[in-house]
Amino acid sequence: VNPAIPQKRIVGVIDHHALQSETIVTEMPIFIDIRPWGSMSTIIAHGYLTRGRKPSPPIAGMLLCAIISDTLNLQGPTTTNFDRSMVSILAILAGVEDINLLSSQQFKAKSRELAGLSPTQLVCGDQKVFKLKADVASAEYKLGFAVVETTDDAIILDRSAELLVEIAAVKADRELDFLFFAVVNIVDMRSNLLLCE
Repeated sequence: VNPAIPQKRIVGVIDHHALQSETIVTEMPIFIDIRPWGSMSTIIAHGYLTRGRKPSPPIAGMLLCAIISDTLNLQGPTTTNFDRSMVSILAILAGVEDINLLSSQQFKAKSRELAGLSPTQLVCGDQKVFKLKADVASAEYKLGFAVVETTDDAIILDRSAELLVEIAAVKADRELDFLFFAVVNIVDMRSNLLLCE
């Protein structure tokens, strides 16, 4: 949870990620809806429809774009039939005729923005930390995994030297045992992994 969010103000969690050891702790019971779907926005769209409500065109468009982003235009490994169904429904509600064109424009815009980010912003932008326990001597390890998704991975990989320096600095600063940085080409569906000792 972002440190700017006071834990006492959290009244619910809607997510599609696994719960990890650094999950929130609440004083009171809260609403939780976690499903193994490709996007949290699929869960929200499904909630609208199961309650007999239609999101407005702008809300439908935002939910549609979020699902496209999370599932890599329904090509990612976590994509489910629920995601596919919600994309079809949301496209109609938002008035989107060509989902592939929308996703192409969205990914190009995201890639242009990434090119201007600092090494710190790239390495820390979409980073998750996991705690792993080994059976041997009950050792515990903290592993960080950061991801950048782009239509042009060369723009990021050309900066590998400065990114490796930043990976080492963030790893030390956050007291991680390992820090991996994946650069995912969402057009060619391939990844490059940067790491350092």
